[in-house]
Amino acid sequence: MGAILLAPQGTQKISEEKYDWGHNVDEIEENVLDAINKVMDEQKVDKNRVVLAGFSQGGAAHVVARHPQPGHFSRVDSRLRSI
Repeated sequence: MGAILLAPQGTQKISEEKYDWGHNVDEIEENVLDAINKVMDEQKVDKNRVVLAGFSQGGAAHVVARHPQPGHFSRVDSRLRSI
């Protein structure tokens, strides 16, 4: 059993070490799903075991609320505060 962790950062650089996703929900969704699909295409991934999780700005709710394919993720875990 193995695991792959994909942790994309925002695409808009706001300072030397900080990035932001912006406010365009369609663009955010596209960027996150593109990253997930790229990893799934390049690695051996059991599509029935893909979990979407996020916290703070990376909260999964942004993507899931607008995702056109229910059931695409086996689990969704959204944290609204950072660790």
